[in-house]
Amino acid sequence: MLRLRSEQRILMVMLALLLAVALADVVPVRAQAPLTVEVWTSKDKYAVGELVRIYFRVNKDAYVRLTLRRPTGEVLVLAEGTAKGGQIYYVQGYAGYPPGWRVVHIYAEADGETAEDTTRFYVHFLFAVEVSVRISMDGTARFDVVYIPLRTTWNIFYEVCYKDHADALHKEQVELISSIVEVSEHSLSILEKGYYHEGFYTRVMVDLRKSPLCSPEKAVFSFKNPMAGREDRVLSAFRVYCKSGVYSASPEPTTIQEHFVSWEGIDAKDVSMFKVIGYIVVNVTTKGLPPEAKITIVIEFEGSKVAEKEIRAGEIASFKLPGGRKYTVEVPADVKLGDICYVISKEEKVAVETSGLLTFEYVGPFYKFNILCRYPVEIRAWKLKERLPLLMWVAPDQEVEVEVPEEVVFDNRTRLIFTSWSDGYKSPKRTFMADKPITIEVLYTRQYYVEIKDPIGKAQGVTTGEGWYDEGSIAKLEVRNDTVYVSDLERYVFTGWSGDVISDERSITVKVDKPLSVSASWRHQFRLVVVSEHSKVIVEPPSPDGWYDVGATVKIRIESEAVSDTPFTGYRFKGWIVEDTGQTISATGVTMKVDRPLKLRAVWERTYNVPLIVVTVLALIALSIGLFVVKRGAGERIAGMKRRLVLSMEKIKEVKPPEVRVPKVRPERIREIAERVRIPKPTIPPLKPPTRAAPPTPPPAPRPPVEKPPIRRPPTPSAVPRPPAIRGLPEHVTREDVLRVTEEALRAGVIDERTFDAIKAASLEDEETMNILYRMLLPLSKLAEVMNREEVDRVHKEVMRDITEYMRSLLR
Repeated sequence: MLRLRSEQRILMVMLALLLAVALADVVPVRAQAPLTVEVWTSKDKYAVGELVRIYFRVNKDAYVRLTLRRPTGEVLVLAEGTAKGGQIYYVQGYAGYPPGWRVVHIYAEADGETAEDTTRFYVHFLFAVEVSVRISMDGTARFDVVYIPLRTTWNIFYEVCYKDHADALHKEQVELISSIVEVSEHSLSILEKGYYHEGFYTRVMVDLRKSPLCSPEKAVFSFKNPMAGREDRVLSAFRVYCKSGVYSASPEPTTIQEHFVSWEGIDAKDVSMFKVIGYIVVNVTTKGLPPEAKITIVIEFEGSKVAEKEIRAGEIASFKLPGGRKYTVEVPADVKLGDICYVISKEEKVAVETSGLLTFEYVGPFYKFNILCRYPVEIRAWKLKERLPLLMWVAPDQEVEVEVPEEVVFDNRTRLIFTSWSDGYKSPKRTFMADKPITIEVLYTRQYYVEIKDPIGKAQGVTTGEGWYDEGSIAKLEVRNDTVYVSDLERYVFTGWSGDVISDERSITVKVDKPLSVSASWRHQFRLVVVSEHSKVIVEPPSPDGWYDVGATVKIRIESEAVSDTPFTGYRFKGWIVEDTGQTISATGVTMKVDRPLKLRAVWERTYNVPLIVVTVLALIALSIGLFVVKRGAGERIAGMKRRLVLSMEKIKEVKPPEVRVPKVRPERIREIAERVRIPKPTIPPLKPPTRAAPPTPPPAPRPPVEKPPIRRPPTPSAVPRPPAIRGLPEHVTREDVLRVTEEALRAGVIDERTFDAIKAASLEDEETMNILYRMLLPLSKLAEVMNREEVDRVHKEVMRDITEYMRSLLR
């Protein structure tokens, strides 16, 4: 087309020269531009068989040469000749085989100038792909893969590509099938290759059992789409025909029928995996049963029944089930025909997920041997561990040795005690002869344990009732003593029951229908002992017997801090002593928490009203002197009384200690004697002649001859002698004498330190006062040295009688 005739070329040159001369007179001559050339295509990528146009032009007339270099390196001249400047030229043709890049080059030459340009475009295959799969029952599948060229017609594609390169194209289809099922090309069987009016195809047979993506026995088929996401291979249809049937497919198909499923157009283009679930066929039959036996076959999936059929012995039941699932096929464990039973030889349940034939075999006949029990007890039958209730089938005349436990203890404080067999047999171990069907029951008595949580009562042995009881029986729980003494100062007091039974009674009854746990509650108490020899003690809160709960708080106080036992003596509160710890507390009131046995003792100190004692003694002395002067005429009687007083005092010195060593008298007893020896406050009787009290009448006895004593006439007053001085009494008593005898009395244990301190602190300036004290203390200081208790009491009474009469006579 580009090659012009020589005449036309000459004519065109002449026309151009004439035009240049004509214009030379009008337009100034311009300098010519350099020679340029360019070449291009309508697009950068073409499908095989698609029409390709290559365009070029030069800026001025020039000789041009247009070439194309193919992927194989071959160079083709597309055009050569003279091209007119500024005009666009093109050449066209169909993209052919092989796919790849094409390089277009143009060369131009004019008036010694040259120019050139280059462009390129890509050629590729572009097919619409259709895949059809036909799956047989034996797990083989026939694949048909069809390629339909796009952007061209089959005739053009046939001429430019298929005619000379069909083998390469069919080989690609085989590779595609291999990648769909991931099976080696060597394992594929090519059945047919060819073309028709729209494209070309390849037919291949594949054994899907060799594919890792498929499981024909489970009716699960998965196919890979290797063209997903590609632009040069567009999957336009994927169709599957399954002879066993189609149960489900994913992703959502365009069409689904009983045996057919397909994905078309957009539904197939970019899907990465196609999955088809078919049906499996499970056939079930039996073996070993008599012809009249019937069984029911049940098919379950995930615990739900999906199919059920009843067949006679020897028949076959066929089940068509969706693939990809695990089913359970169940038949009866035993088939009973009257008293005869046939037992399944293996398991009565079988899991299946593939097609096939299942045969359940039965063995027999057997006799029924059934051991019943209300409780799940583990026993031994044929020396094997079994659990009741137990159903066995034994061969005729077979011996069965059974042993049941005598006691079964459970974790929840429950136990079973063997009673007997239902036929009255008492031994837990026996042997049965299977000469007929046997049904027997093991009888147990259920017992519950009644627990008493009472460590206190159990330790003291007062709580009863804990133990095992038959179900439904009555249990008696009792605390024999409601008060338990640990010691004299500690005890526990029963308060009631808690737990499964609530009561405050010591003895309760309860029906035992389950394990029971009962707790005995006790109050822990300690005794509070408060000792005070003088004033009353007030305890708040009060307790009649001194017992308090542990943790209680008590307030203790003394009612009076100072008390008097006589007008001359008394006691003053000094403090408290906690005897178990020795702690001393000086406060009159104390608050204590009862957390142990407590014993408090009030401490008192002896007090003396020394001024009153001194005044009283001086008054008595003055009164005695006055009365002595007034009553001088009664001198004989007074002298006699004085002599008896002196003689009484002398008796103290005359008493000799016994040969046996006198036991030491307790200081408390000596203090009591000292208190009694002290001179009480005298009472002044009316003035009358002294009379002596009549002695007690003795029991009747023979009267001896009475000898009249000589009559003693009272001497004249001038002849009344003065009473002799008491032995040991100085003429003039000094303070040192009083303190000496006081210290002797203290060492003898007759007086205590408080009395000694009181006398020592007293003002002893009056001679009469010191004389009185000396007379009082001197005999007391000697009593404990020479006399035992009885002698001290006797002498004490005599001295007190003589002193009293002496004082009365002075008063009269």
